[in-house]
Amino acid sequence: MGHGTNIEEITKSVGLGFFSVEHEIEEDRVYDDVLQILAASGTRWDPTLAVMGPDSLLLRDDLEELTNLKFKAFTPEASIAFAKSGGYYMATATDTLRGNVTRQLAALERAKHLGVKLLAGTDAPNPECFFGSSLHWELARFVEPGFSPADVLRLATADAAAAVGAEDLGTIAPGKLADLVLLGANPLDDIHNTETIWRVIKGGWLFDPDKLTTIPSEASQVSEKP
Repeated sequence: MGHGTNIEEITKSVGLGFFSVEHEIEEDRVYDDVLQILAASGTRWDPTLAVMGPDSLLLRDDLEELTNLKFKAFTPEASIAFAKSGGYYMATATDTLRGNVTRQLAALERAKHLGVKLLAGTDAPNPECFFGSSLHWELARFVEPGFSPADVLRLATADAAAAVGAEDLGTIAPGKLADLVLLGANPLDDIHNTETIWRVIKGGWLFDPDKLTTIPSEASQVSEKP
């Protein structure tokens, strides 16, 4: 796996047989011939939109996100302070940033049309890019250019597991690891409902988010075996 922040990196990575390239192209659009190279080679593309500007734009558009009680409960204060102090796009005007995000989403739409194998990732921790929350925001961004919620959920679960050969993950089936997220609302109706987490099951252990106000030192302190 390697960076794909410019056309040269992407084409070299494909030629060298890389499994996947990570990130978006920062200063130029992703041309059709580059996407066609990715599609033809089977090299996967993980655009990590979260760290490439969309998370920065989200936090500008929704100033209250950093003060959300659930967000604050599961996000280290240092990460929040890091975001408030400015990120990679602090000097980028909002209109310019919005235009960049529009271009990135257009590239995703074209990649989908050409059959590029996509992955969902975030590159946390970086300023304005968080473990957990940024992945939910990433999934929502994928829906904007035309992916259905079902497409996105499959991309982040079954397809992700298959991409790395994790046969015991990705789908709910007998014999697979019991890693599940139980939601309070249907994400097929609205992809933002992935954030309505009611319970988490990890390796068969049940976790109640209402009891998880800090990262536990021992799982047994906050979980119970179902």
